[in-house]
Amino acid sequence: MSYCVHCGVELADYEKECPLCHTRVLDPYRESNHEPMNLDRLAQNEGRRLNRKFIIWMIFAILMVPFIVTAIISLVSDSVDMSWSFYVLGAELIFFSVCLVPVLFNGLKPWVYVLIDTVAVALFLLLIAFMHNDLSWYLPVALPIALLSGLTVGLIIFIIRHRKLGLYVKLGWLILAISLLPAVIDVCVNRYLTGSFLPVWSWYVTIPLLALGITILSLAGNVRFREWIRRKMFV
Repeated sequence: MSYCVHCGVELADYEKECPLCHTRVLDPYRESNHEPMNLDRLAQNEGRRLNRKFIIWMIFAILMVPFIVTAIISLVSDSVDMSWSFYVLGAELIFFSVCLVPVLFNGLKPWVYVLIDTVAVALFLLLIAFMHNDLSWYLPVALPIALLSGLTVGLIIFIIRHRKLGLYVKLGWLILAISLLPAVIDVCVNRYLTGSFLPVWSWYVTIPLLALGITILSLAGNVRFREWIRRKMFV
């Protein structure tokens, strides 16, 4: 801490002059690591935040206009089938969950956003199945793929945010996490179409990714390998 040379008032680290006698602070050894609290700036930032939320809600309201208009037309006219407006509603809800929820509810855990997006996609697929009066493909194909995709995204976020893992270890685990998604999609689709649990095309994707991920994890502790990667890829 430091004191004013004229009146002896204790000075904060960010103060450039004495708050009592306005004597200029001249101390070459004094570091300023804090900024003074600017109430006008805080009020301005709060206003911007509120304006941003207002703009987001305005965007969502505008996106809801096509659904409301088509719904009114379908209620008024019996000859016009406007059931497709529900697809518009489902797409808008997905847009809201993916793009607008993180802005409106900033500060939540990443897995919460992933969970919201996964539920939104699953509900949209359920809406499509319901509109076509065919739920036979939803449980065996659509729902597992939607849930697994959300789980994969959550796993990717966890790996990226893990501070104790090195760059190459993260890269190896990311490749392994992604490699399982094509295999499960292949199994779900083939099980629905043919009744077999054996994958058909995912071998060509999953096996190379597994081999690459395992190789990177095995060589992650090799200094020469890391140096070679750094020279080749400038990382």
